[in-house]
Amino acid sequence: MGKNGCNVREYVVFTTLLQPPRHRPSVPLILQLGTNSPETSLAAARHVLGDVDGIDVNLGCPKKFSVSGGMGCALLKNPKQLEAILTALVNGIDKPVTCKMRILPDFEASLQLLKLVASCGVAAVAVHPRTPTDRTETVPADYSTLKRLLHEAQLQIPVILSGDVFALERIPKTLEDSGTHSVMIARAALWNVSIFSPEPISQMEYGREFLWASIYYKNCLANIKYTLTRAFEGRDKLAFHAQLQASKTLEDFGRCFGCDATTIASFHTTPPDLTVHRPDTAKRRKVEPAPH
Repeated sequence: MGKNGCNVREYVVFTTLLQPPRHRPSVPLILQLGTNSPETSLAAARHVLGDVDGIDVNLGCPKKFSVSGGMGCALLKNPKQLEAILTALVNGIDKPVTCKMRILPDFEASLQLLKLVASCGVAAVAVHPRTPTDRTETVPADYSTLKRLLHEAQLQIPVILSGDVFALERIPKTLEDSGTHSVMIARAALWNVSIFSPEPISQMEYGREFLWASIYYKNCLANIKYTLTRAFEGRDKLAFHAQLQASKTLEDFGRCFGCDATTIASFHTTPPDLTVHRPDTAKRRKVEPAPH
């Protein structure tokens, strides 16, 4: 029961696995927080500390819901609050704290922000070299500006590039162009997570295996629908996207990928084998951006 006697429906937004995946028992799990407060950041981090290996702070989300709440990119314009949040986490928990940020239109302001973030004691920083108003669909990631920033900043922590990484074979050139130590892949992994494999699978097979893993590991239905509808968006997938969008149950999603009710039921109890070698898999294919 909530305020004023209203019924409150509780549901899970984030869970950790009761047991780690069999194929990667030691894979680290990092929880990213969208936050505007050092106190709530620290409370949230301590709440999950036994289930995660580190905490990341989102300084890069440009979405209205985030910025209007003083989170994400809004913190780039509020360096005192940004510093307070990072410092509270670094001093308040015994696991690594990192953050992910965008750059600002002004080079010097971006440089000072990078130095400020590093001075808070974070273990690493990920940089998405677009400004808060740049859209990923129309503005390419600015690797050259990021490389200049890092040359000037001379940070003593690892810097991770985020933005426009669509193929494994492009990573060495991308690291050279941006001056970073490693890369973070988001959109391409959302379209087909097998981008991380030297033997990628088809997008339809990925969708089916994602559904299987989601059911077995009890991913919530809203997250399943969000991921699949984002993975299969684009003009060449309109009919299939509409089918996914109309799906309301696990069985509905199963039919999208050719799974009957018996198969869906088996997904609840049969762990997905994510290490199976698929002889029909062709040589590495570039994961192309979804068409718009």
